[in-house]
Amino acid sequence: MKSLKCLLVKNITSVIFIYILSVSCLFLIGSQYYKDSTYNRVAQDTAIIYSNTLSLLHQYYSDEILPRAKASGAKTSLNYLDNDHDLPFPITFSNAFGQRLNKQLSDVSVEIYSQYPFENRKDRQLYDSQKSALTYFEQGNTEDIFKYEKMDSGEKNMITLITPIYMSKPCLNCHNAKSDYTGITWKDGDFRGVREISFPVSTENIFESDYTCLSVIVALLVSISGVFLVLPLVKQLKISLKQSQSLMSELEFQACHDPLTKIANLNQLTKMMDLALKDSTSNNIGLLFIDLNKFKYINDTWGHAAGDRVLTRCAQTLKDMIKTEYTLARIGGDEFVIMIPNIIHDDETEQLASRITKAMTTTVDFNGLDISYSASIGHVVHTKAETSADMLLSAADHEMYKNKNS
Repeated sequence: MKSLKCLLVKNITSVIFIYILSVSCLFLIGSQYYKDSTYNRVAQDTAIIYSNTLSLLHQYYSDEILPRAKASGAKTSLNYLDNDHDLPFPITFSNAFGQRLNKQLSDVSVEIYSQYPFENRKDRQLYDSQKSALTYFEQGNTEDIFKYEKMDSGEKNMITLITPIYMSKPCLNCHNAKSDYTGITWKDGDFRGVREISFPVSTENIFESDYTCLSVIVALLVSISGVFLVLPLVKQLKISLKQSQSLMSELEFQACHDPLTKIANLNQLTKMMDLALKDSTSNNIGLLFIDLNKFKYINDTWGHAAGDRVLTRCAQTLKDMIKTEYTLARIGGDEFVIMIPNIIHDDETEQLASRITKAMTTTVDFNGLDISYSASIGHVVHTKAETSADMLLSAADHEMYKNKNS
């Protein structure tokens, strides 16, 4: 023990040097690992953003663009490229956008595949990994699949995100019309296929032979001023994560809010109604269905910009009139819904409907013009245990049309 102490005292400089070098090297290795794991997290978030963007594009095309185009005489077709008046199906449109993304970003790959493909893709042969992904989701699993694969070059890893695609109500008619080659009558929520997004992530070896010496020198410097060297990297990584999280938050907001009025959309309304129906705070739930009168006349006479001005004014008026626990949503072109989760007084919906009718019988300024508008309202109160979101919407819609036609 004494000889060891003497050795340490006599060689204190060497011991300190070895200690500093060891700690510094371990620190650099840990920093590299942290950087790589953070980059992988950013890459994973980026893949999710790509996937959510394509899903939102699919939903927007299906809910907003395609119905208007069909109303103007357009039709959907598998061979839409051969006819100027035909449009692609929503999934074909998002898939085509993904292929265009492949061309613009050469390292990014976007694929959509299914056990029941459209007729023009039924001859496609799936890889074993793709078949496994389809089997995974067909078994009822809902969690996305993330995979990291080392590429042959060793310089990059490939990250792959595989997400399920489910049938939604707006798509049922088109897909069921093609049941002659799928043999299936689809229902809302059925698993339809997957979207696979892949792209490479750079990976570097900190101890490559061409700069091992430099790494040791840097390690010594880090032992003295490591904090100052690491802070910029950590700051940049935090900025990258913050930007990624900000973009994710924005995409999530867009997925559940109307882009024009910034209030909830039908998807978000349905979620809030389902939550309210499970809440036992009170027995009753109320719904007000609000439809603007002669809104088409406003669009045809003064243009869609004037119509948008009326819609945003109506949304703001309604927001100012309701309580924070209520849910306000725009579910269609000129249709708004207010959900009251817990009815305390029997006449609560009737009183609110009366106030809204008065407030919505007014004018809005548009480029110096006073545009008049009004609204028809239907309101219902149901017992939570005996109703559903669809029943509430249908009943309130029916009451609205009774009032509009009276």
